[in-house]
Amino acid sequence: MRKLILTVSIIFLIFHFGEAQKYKVKRKTGAVLKDKEEVARVEGEVSYLKDTHMKMFQNDQMVLSIKDNYWKSPYREIEGFTYYELEFPELGEKINLKTNFNYINEKQIIRDVMAANGLHIYKDGFKQNEIDQLKASDVVQSIHKDTTEWNELLASWREHAENHDIQVEIGGKDQIMFKKIEPNSGKYRLLPKNATHIIYLKPDKSNDDKYPIIGAISYQNTTREQNFGKAIHEIQIFKRVNSPFDYLGTKSSYLPLAYCDLTSRDDKKYVSYLNGEMNRYLRFSDNLDETEWKKRVQIILDDLVEKGML
Repeated sequence: MRKLILTVSIIFLIFHFGEAQKYKVKRKTGAVLKDKEEVARVEGEVSYLKDTHMKMFQNDQMVLSIKDNYWKSPYREIEGFTYYELEFPELGEKINLKTNFNYINEKQIIRDVMAANGLHIYKDGFKQNEIDQLKASDVVQSIHKDTTEWNELLASWREHAENHDIQVEIGGKDQIMFKKIEPNSGKYRLLPKNATHIIYLKPDKSNDDKYPIIGAISYQNTTREQNFGKAIHEIQIFKRVNSPFDYLGTKSSYLPLAYCDLTSRDDKKYVSYLNGEMNRYLRFSDNLDETEWKKRVQIILDDLVEKGML
């Protein structure tokens, strides 16, 4: 009961504190009012369709600069995110803060980017303790987690691919082929959960019909209704390795090798997990339809072989 009363009291205090500090921005002058008292002035542009760059002044000195940005992931395993760059020139502080939205006016940024995360405006400037608390918060620390740790994970995958590569000699007349995975067949061990096809080598000369499996494919085409409003149409190529590794919480013998997002403007390119580079696999004049995904897969496979990555 005590815990319940304490929790309710804390919630009430937080709500009361948040309500007590109300912000308003006058359109014509850019004056920032906190609890009906002017505490700063802003200028610049805040827009959903254009890049945001808002500057805040106190006593004609710029005390804060805010820009919006977007980190776009080229891979399927992690989604991109919006963030705001906050720079305090007088304090020598720079903070990147993750948000769920692009805001459309100065009041929203002050209320939802700053105040909602404990950063308030005072007549004598910003409080260092609030800045320190913001730097330690999840909306700031998660950016490091989603970028730096992701790059470290990519590096570990690349190292694993180098150390545990399966050497398969591919001759000029050998064929790289793929076929659909038979459900519940139990033929293939440690495939990625989302794998839909296996890649195998069909040599020019018969080998008792035993074709080596050299990789796997995930082809996903999910409608918006099935995926909470987001369309997914993608091709992912995996390379088989001779030692299992941890792939997003499960054991797998197939390392991600290439990814192509067919919903993007770069649907004629795929990105390599081995070096992070975008590779064009269709010419500018090629006009393959999205439904011709099998042709796309075969062209990507041939390109990977030519580049020595598969």
